[in-house]
Amino acid sequence: GKIIAIGVPNSNYDGYNRGFFKVYRYTGSNWELIGQRNDGAVGEYFGRNILIAQDGLRVFVSSMAYDNNKGRVRIYDIEQL
Repeated sequence: GKIIAIGVPNSNYDGYNRGFFKVYRYTGSNWELIGQRNDGAVGEYFGRNILIAQDGLRVFVSSMAYDNNKGRVRIYDIEQL
């Protein structure tokens, strides 16, 4: 496809192991940043697993250590990042 998502769950950006992810679209000659989010809490490892929906409209992002390691998945509309 022409869209990729990259998670950095061990990022210490704005908090220890808070994590973030970025989504890029290939324009034919360059990878253009569509958006990024750092919605995880400290120690949550947000962005550990990422899945782009088959239609390319949504991205599913996990936080493996959310709520004492119960984990959770957040869903984002790619065009609204």
